[in-house]
Amino acid sequence: MLRPPLASTVLVHRPTPLAFSLYAQTPRGEHHLWTNLNKDRTWAPLLFQLAIDNASLASNPPSQHCFELTVQTRDLDSGWYQFSVRSRREQDDKDEWRWWTAGEGENGLVCVTERDETEDLRPYHVLDGIPNTIRVVNEQGWLAPSSDVRCFHFQVPLLTDHRNTRATTPLGRPTNLVHYLGLERKSWWWLNPTTASLNHTSPAHISLPHLPRDLHFLLHRHSPGHLSLLIPITTPDVSTALQTDTTGTLHLLARNETQLPRQHASLALLLVRDTTPRMIFDLVSVAKLFIVSRILNHHSYPSLFLPSPTPHPTLDYLGYCTWNSLGPDLTHTTLLTALSILRAHDIPIAHILLDDGWADVDPLNRLRGFDTDPRKFPLGLKATIEQVLHENPGIRTVGVWHTLWGWWHGVNGVKPKGAEEEGKDGGEPETTDTPTGVRLLRRHADVARFYDTFYTHLKECGVGMVKVDNQAGFDEVEAEVGEAGEGPLWRTYQGVMWEAARRQLGDRGAVVYCMAQSPRYIFDVFWREEEGTRILRTSDDFFPTAPPSAHPWHLHSNALTSLFLLPPTTSTTLVPDWDMFQTIHPYGAYHASARALSGGPIYITDTPGSHSASITLRLGAHSKRDGWRVLRCERAAMPCVETVWGGDPGRSHGAGVVKLWNENVWDGGHACGVVGVWNAREEGSVVGVVSALDVPTANPGPRVVAWLHNRRVTISVPASDSCIPVLLPPRGFEIVHFVPLDIVSLPIPGGSLVEGSELRLACLGLVDKYNCTRAVLRAGVEEAGGGTVRYMARLWAADCGGCGFFVEAWGGIEVRGIVAMVDGKEAGVRVEREERVVVVDMGVKEVNGDEWYEVVLTIEV
Repeated sequence: MLRPPLASTVLVHRPTPLAFSLYAQTPRGEHHLWTNLNKDRTWAPLLFQLAIDNASLASNPPSQHCFELTVQTRDLDSGWYQFSVRSRREQDDKDEWRWWTAGEGENGLVCVTERDETEDLRPYHVLDGIPNTIRVVNEQGWLAPSSDVRCFHFQVPLLTDHRNTRATTPLGRPTNLVHYLGLERKSWWWLNPTTASLNHTSPAHISLPHLPRDLHFLLHRHSPGHLSLLIPITTPDVSTALQTDTTGTLHLLARNETQLPRQHASLALLLVRDTTPRMIFDLVSVAKLFIVSRILNHHSYPSLFLPSPTPHPTLDYLGYCTWNSLGPDLTHTTLLTALSILRAHDIPIAHILLDDGWADVDPLNRLRGFDTDPRKFPLGLKATIEQVLHENPGIRTVGVWHTLWGWWHGVNGVKPKGAEEEGKDGGEPETTDTPTGVRLLRRHADVARFYDTFYTHLKECGVGMVKVDNQAGFDEVEAEVGEAGEGPLWRTYQGVMWEAARRQLGDRGAVVYCMAQSPRYIFDVFWREEEGTRILRTSDDFFPTAPPSAHPWHLHSNALTSLFLLPPTTSTTLVPDWDMFQTIHPYGAYHASARALSGGPIYITDTPGSHSASITLRLGAHSKRDGWRVLRCERAAMPCVETVWGGDPGRSHGAGVVKLWNENVWDGGHACGVVGVWNAREEGSVVGVVSALDVPTANPGPRVVAWLHNRRVTISVPASDSCIPVLLPPRGFEIVHFVPLDIVSLPIPGGSLVEGSELRLACLGLVDKYNCTRAVLRAGVEEAGGGTVRYMARLWAADCGGCGFFVEAWGGIEVRGIVAMVDGKEAGVRVEREERVVVVDMGVKEVNGDEWYEVVLTIEV
């Protein structure tokens, strides 16, 4: 295994050296980097050396050994270079070399160039041949005069006013490309990442490949050290997208969505110098704020860093969805049986979702009533929910599924309240049928009455949330049915649905938006930042029977979509939803660990009787106030930089991993970075490298301790030099928490204070949990002196696995004893000396309304 991997593209600016690491099962043997990285560009071997300092390999099993080499770039000419690897088991000329690649197509590529120090970036630095018919407005200074991000508004003439015709305008060719990442329209309902490195022999000739699908976000990395982001902006009046032709030229496709003449379509271009890993995330965050406040004029933002909204309470508890669990066999009996089995397995379900199959639907798959299918739920929805809550006192919320226009093929004969008085044709709502068989309500008043009646009934039955599916389906059918003189039908349905949900189901809203990744929704719904919580499915479904490659791609797709739709440093009422998963599944723990970092709701869809309590219980813990809750990051998980530019993670010679980051912020702004890394290959082990610097928003201080969840090891490292290689078996993963260290300087025995004599302390949280540091509210040294140090931690949740503390003595200091108190009472302590970890027995306390558990360690030295 090689870092950087084969079949990858590396950008390096002179004179920065280029470091390679190779991992092998034996310290013996000989390994060469076979490369033309030299002044003459001739192919030659460079010998890897066995790493002398094995401290960085603490996370590897003994069978893994690291070899290293560094290539100096100071004297290299600008241009493209290649590398491969050859190995042999013995340093013996008789032993044959084994090549790691089969040809040039699998070699790694290196682009060596000078960094362009241009401060005032302009569109011509990244796009060649911008037509002079396009008006480019420089919006620099709208956010802050000192902002590193340059913002430009392209006003592109709309060359046609015909609603069914898309006008195509060339924008120019992106120059000096090394990588690109876009979101393309996979279907009417889903966006999908498209990402690659550009493999060309000269930076001057690099261009985008032919991308015939509609692109709605396009991020470029340019060899001089720039990042550019292009976002075509869809408004209620004009829909837009990007495409490339066979020459690599970008085109803006725009269509007038009204009967009125329009002058231009809008495109946002944002530029920034790529100086730190954080710049990618700052760029997408500023892009959202720029588009919302300056182009769409929804409202203005005073700051990039705004507080998170109060989430809907269902996000804090474990959920259960009936779809893959019961499917079409969902009935009153099967539902209650499934819940009783979950209860018997001690799975702490707190909210459930009745998915497709609960409602009264006709043979054409049209909703014909607001209650349950009388054959499957003979007692009706209200009585069913009452029985569910009576038999399962831990369940707090029951939700139901439906589509935006009712059911998959619309409605048939439903009678909203008021239709008899105000409707047409004898009280029947006015409907229209599409050629594909979808029956839609035509008038705004009918849609409003439909949703008011529907959601009023759901509320009266005890429903507390809804999952609304197939929302972008209107993009497919709207052209067939027109607007009925009252504006776009999608907007009518969506607006009425949201208001009815907030009015009937709670003022914070409780709507899961599914199959809703239409550009219309992104700009006109999700980025409006209205009050209430909108939960957005960020990828296609979890499919239990999908091939192995689909599971890492599911993580990859969710994270890259979240990067653009839910930027990390903007306040948002939008929450990502990575879909349900099954705990008894070859990838059960794989998905569970990813959901813990995702920032979204966590819910399972286990087949009755097939449950893994050990996986489920790693997702949450008991709080004194609210019972068992999931340990969920408060913001959306983001892809690490190498995943942003890494291409398809599962390809045979690529990085082979999906790597994500998030953070848990304690009281006082104390931030713990969390990095997850998952093996993305169908076969074989891979090495993932994690670092505190993978979390670009964290400020961990000079030194951190890394806690590796699966291996249960700690590694104390400088935050600025914290690369930790982790061996991942097939379907394997690791979650690494980087916790800032509290360092107490102490005198050594005899009373003298020697430089470096210190006690290093950190609270690791609930060490049995995937997201262990999420349970911590605050931690720090309370008192030190007289040979005693008191260290206190407050946690809002606890469990029998205990709370872990890192305790390390340096410079002649020796720990003589440790006493732990939990809420003022002495607690049991387990010391894992090799890992310098002290685990305090928390037990499980009764729910009593208190805010936190308080743990105090008294350490004698």
